[in-house]
Amino acid sequence: MDDGQFTYMTADWLLGHEKFIEKFLQTAEIRFLKKGDILIRQGEPVDYLYLVLKGSVESYFENESGRQKITSICQRGVLVGLTGLNDYMEHHTMRCRTSAIVAVAPKETVYQWDSDMLMALIQMQTRKMKTAFAQMIHQVAQTIEGRILRLLLEAASEDEAKEYEIPVNIVFSRQEIASIVGSTRERVGQVLNELQNEKLLEIDGRDIYFYPSALRRRLEQL
Repeated sequence: MDDGQFTYMTADWLLGHEKFIEKFLQTAEIRFLKKGDILIRQGEPVDYLYLVLKGSVESYFENESGRQKITSICQRGVLVGLTGLNDYMEHHTMRCRTSAIVAVAPKETVYQWDSDMLMALIQMQTRKMKTAFAQMIHQVAQTIEGRILRLLLEAASEDEAKEYEIPVNIVFSRQEIASIVGSTRERVGQVLNELQNEKLLEIDGRDIYFYPSALRRRLEQL
């Protein structure tokens, strides 16, 4: 992913930083987590920096009414908890969307890293800010259908179906999609039903089946 490129699903932010990954893993603890496990809670101090090695972690915050807003889904190669290390309090909750494997570094260890390691962290934080800005611009410029298509295609990006062109199965509830793309559950349901009626995807509860090439062609037409 290029710096500042819009994305709902963040992955491989450390491409080109192989030495950083090597040093990180030398002292990190490897943890195997279950779906639903919490890494960091909103409003609490951050004691660890996490590197996602496998699976996905969703970032969300709760408003005053307790409603959850998913802001991003972090996949392989993404650092989780970086903002909280800077501010000491995390503004989002980080929860495993799937089972996951993460490498964990205590903040005391992070504070003792050399200048090269710290510079890599600064670059990651800068990329995160650029991506957040790009997301705001995209939300304004793109239609709801375009946002949904983009999310589904990104969620399928690590699936072999992208290469071999077989149907992809993505698991999302309408409410989750609405939270991520900035819409309502009702509007998301309407768009998904329209796409299903046009034979661009099939829906079975939370399971959504589609051919990536078909959705890419539709997105290009918007």
